[in-house]
Amino acid sequence: MSSNPYENPYQPAPGGNFAGGGGPPVGNASELVNMPATLLLVAGGLGIAAHLLGIVLNVLGVGMGAAQGEGGADQTVMMAQGIGAIVGAAIGLGFDALVIVGALKMKKLESYGLAMAASIMAMLPCISCGCLLGLPIGIWSLVVLNKPEVKSAFR
Repeated sequence: MSSNPYENPYQPAPGGNFAGGGGPPVGNASELVNMPATLLLVAGGLGIAAHLLGIVLNVLGVGMGAAQGEGGADQTVMMAQGIGAIVGAAIGLGFDALVIVGALKMKKLESYGLAMAASIMAMLPCISCGCLLGLPIGIWSLVVLNKPEVKSAFR
């Protein structure tokens, strides 16, 4: 301890507290990313389930406009809306698959960029479970991924 009365009492000892040098311990980073990565997997899985359900319901004709009466113009509009919903759900499936792959890479501390992309994509409301589940999980995983000890642990 120094005799300087203005020195920060909470700063680490000079030379760092890491045994053996070479950077921070990887075990700590692995523990930090474990829960956000697991919850990203859950969010991606729920997104895939929701998009698959949407595709099945639209293919079966039980989509949002199915309660309307039968008619020529209405039938064409309903068909176009159903095709648009199927295409949108297929795109959402791809994004949710990317969230799952990014979460798996995050758990293994591989591909920092993909883990960041998965965290950001989980927060988008049009693509995944969005505001309800993906937003808080995505923010949490971004905060964890931006910690220096986690960033340096990625391969």
